[in-house]
Amino acid sequence: MSQRKMTATQEAAIAERRRLHQLQRNRLKQRRHKARYISERKRLREQIEELSVAVAKRGPRTLLSWEDVARGLADAQFEATTTLQELRDKYSKMQATFVGALALATSLSRRSNVSTVAHEFAFSNVALVADRTARRLGMDWFTHHMYHYTDSILDYAGFPSAGRIGDSVVRSIGGDYADAMSRIQIEYDRPLEATYAALKDKIWSIWRGEPMPFYSEFLDHDTTAAIHATALYRRMVISEDESLYYIGREFRTPDRVVFVLGNFAQDAQLPYNARSMPCMFWLVLERSGPQQSRMRYVLYNGPMTQNGRPMTWQEESIVLEGLNQTYAAYEQSRILEVQPNLVEKMKELT
Repeated sequence: MSQRKMTATQEAAIAERRRLHQLQRNRLKQRRHKARYISERKRLREQIEELSVAVAKRGPRTLLSWEDVARGLADAQFEATTTLQELRDKYSKMQATFVGALALATSLSRRSNVSTVAHEFAFSNVALVADRTARRLGMDWFTHHMYHYTDSILDYAGFPSAGRIGDSVVRSIGGDYADAMSRIQIEYDRPLEATYAALKDKIWSIWRGEPMPFYSEFLDHDTTAAIHATALYRRMVISEDESLYYIGREFRTPDRVVFVLGNFAQDAQLPYNARSMPCMFWLVLERSGPQQSRMRYVLYNGPMTQNGRPMTWQEESIVLEGLNQTYAAYEQSRILEVQPNLVEKMKELT
């Protein structure tokens, strides 16, 4: 009997503990709810205060007058008109550049009955356009194109692997057309860097046309400066209806320095060039050993053109010599014509 009473007492104690535990949980839950409520209420009051301050600052709303509306519309119209004009100007410049680049590409893509070998080097119809951007692109492309053909022209010149040479040759390229080429090869017992330092001023003097009896006018300084620090563009006047429009530049790599100089047939900003001849110069300084270097120089003249038409060697003979010649006599006269200049170049570059 006492065992059952003791059990009942224990059950009552357990139930009481459960009740007290649940009561404690409820109190804690109420405290958390109250704390959350107080925090939310505080946050809302702060937002109300911020909004009240913002509304107070705005003040009463007023409608704009018709004068203000009209003035705003006029300003918007002016801005839109200005933007439209700027876009039209940009379009016009881009259109001019496109037309100029297309004209350059067209002049390069034309083909006459001059052989493929001559066309590889003789850019007889290349014209420099007037648009400033297209001029820069044309000059930059032309010098890179010549640089790309450096190894091809050296191979065409047939340089020996070693030794000193200085000679000229006239070659028949088919269809009664001929080209002329002078070549110089000199070897130096000094490294490339020393050879470059010793010769660069002399080379650039040649590239500027200083040894020539004709006056050169240097043009487009800002354009050439934007292309490369060494780039130059000059007009050398030969006669009233003939000028040479030369673009030159230097390309450097660790084992080779290439100087290129070539001429445009026409320049849209200058008087029409009735007669022209493709004149292309390559001068290559290259490392041939740890303490040795070599210079190879090529002057290439393609067939002369008259009003854009290539001239046969017979026609060139009449223009250059004023008489009809056999091919052998024409060949000899061309070689003798350039021989003094060739000898002078060899002395300058030795």
